[in-house]
Amino acid sequence: MSVKFDAISPQPPRDEERRALALRQGRRERQARAAQVRRGQLLEVAWQLLQEQGPARFNMRELGLRAGYTAGAMYGYFASREHILLALRQRWVDEVAIAVAQAKLPRRLRRSASATPSTRLATSQELDTDAAADARERFLVRSEVWWRSLTREAFAIPLLLLPGPLREVRETADAMDEGRGEAVQGAWMPLDALEHATRACVDDLEAAGWAPDRARGLQREALCLGFGLATLGSLSGHGGDRAGAPSAVNGFRITLERWLAHGVALPSAQAPLQAAGQPDLFAR
Repeated sequence: MSVKFDAISPQPPRDEERRALALRQGRRERQARAAQVRRGQLLEVAWQLLQEQGPARFNMRELGLRAGYTAGAMYGYFASREHILLALRQRWVDEVAIAVAQAKLPRRLRRSASATPSTRLATSQELDTDAAADARERFLVRSEVWWRSLTREAFAIPLLLLPGPLREVRETADAMDEGRGEAVQGAWMPLDALEHATRACVDDLEAAGWAPDRARGLQREALCLGFGLATLGSLSGHGGDRAGAPSAVNGFRITLERWLAHGVALPSAQAPLQAAGQPDLFAR
């Protein structure tokens, strides 16, 4: 005579199963939160070390000494040195995006906010013109923000130019070592990351009356110019300091003002860049 195993093995009540499942889930969530906190603390120390030594001299041994972690403990949160640098690079890009988005036009420069003559009310056409002028000026202010971000930190350009493919880390919900995961190969494009971080500049150009494709094209040209000049400066000794000098910032702004004044010849437009009095630095 055969008897089913379930019939003779004790089965816990359903409420006990649910309670045990909830306890396991709560334990995993607490472990994940604790790991996230420790990972954030490790990144803070890594950020300070990056600012002092730059990406080329950044090493796990020094990071472990400063953070008070052994090598094995650190690799429990980040799979490799590359993963830490990628996380630091993403942090820098995110900070640029926040700074650009929060940049505002000084009230003294806002035409739409200035008082209108008491003898008459401003027409809707005048208000539209003032709003467009404000958007153009706001574009220039935001452009100065990301330009200064590129030139202020000595590690910015080397961090953006790290060799090798981009390795994204897909985190799993129940993994304590959130730095580990499946490595996904893909091309890392610094200009694409900067273009995403400076999306607010494109919005300003569209608010100023530019067509979306031309607004994106102008921002791409501005990023090419700014990133190229910052890269050349970082490769020429103290050139990075010169690139961030007030005269260089003013020169960069003047170039953008000329491009705006002349409608900037983009690939989608037919006028040449020389019409703005500037050489075509990116002609193919």
